Amino acid sequence: MALLRLSRAAPRGLWNPFKLSFNRKFHSHAGLMATAMEEGLLEITVQDILKVNDKWRHMWTVDENETVFEATRQMVDFKLGSLCVTKSGKVVGIVTERDYLRKVVHEGRTSMDTKVGEISTMGNKLICASPTDSLQDCVDIMAIKDIRHLPVSQSDGEVVGLLSIKDIARAFSNERSTVLSTLEEIRESRMPIHDG
Repeated sequence: MALLRLSRAAPRGLWNPFKLSFNRKFHSHAGLMATAMEEGLLEITVQDILKVNDKWRHMWTVDENETVFEATRQMVDFKLGSLCVTKSGKVVGIVTERDYLRKVVHEGRTSMDTKVGEISTMGNKLICASPTDSLQDCVDIMAIKDIRHLPVSQSDGEVVGLLSIKDIARAFSNERSTVLSTLEEIRESRMPIHDG
């Protein structure tokens, strides 16, 4: 099965939340911050924020033949909103809380009798990130496709992680703190800031 990779799915820089927040023309500090954050976010990759250890892999993966009951139990136990669906250790889909609500609860099915593979997003609808994709590309595709989670896999389909919008928000917050700290150092040293 061919996976839809982010690099083919999302045009770079389509949506940038930081461009909405700052007016470079009138605020040189804000303009410097926006530029630094934009450049920083393009440099941060998925592997920079996901610290994946094989012993944790069982937390965010579930076999396609497992019951939905087992998958939801796992989501509750590990406080996750989704799981990577696997077949022979390779990612083949993603199952989310929304899938459970829409395809089990609202259709009157039971989680004990329904297999994960029956309700998961699979095949050509599945979008995966690679460890080397930038966070900006991930934000772009998540916004375009209205999704909150991306399986992270190697090119051969081996699952290496699960990226959530919460992980990205945390990374953006950390980057913002770093930029603010740098600006404070510049201000305290009275270094001139130029926009042009």
